[in-house]
Amino acid sequence: MQSFPGYKSIEKIHVGFYADIYRVVSLANEKNFIIKTTHNENPSNQEIAALHHEYQLLKQLNFPGIVRVENIIKCNNTWAIVLEDVESISLHQYFETHTLSLASFLIIANQLIDIIGTLH
Repeated sequence: MQSFPGYKSIEKIHVGFYADIYRVVSLANEKNFIIKTTHNENPSNQEIAALHHEYQLLKQLNFPGIVRVENIIKCNNTWAIVLEDVESISLHQYFETHTLSLASFLIIANQLIDIIGTLH
């Protein structure tokens, strides 16, 4: 598992084509965080620029329902975005063990509409 300066990796949450996501704990204050880093251990300049751009965009967002960005850190040959850990699971993970009722679907859809409306 990849190591991050100042953090201890707990688990790899997601492996994607472009990015990997980890749950980590801070060695300084023992708080949990989420770290998103490039999937490629030797990313191109374009991949690094995209990660920095994502960080800059997320830094400007401070709305309910949107995960807060904490920091961006250098890790070996790449960079990683540090995000608050809201201790949730993805909808994909939820649907693996649950079925979604119409009422639950409408609640989730309404929350997503509110978040998207706030962004625009």
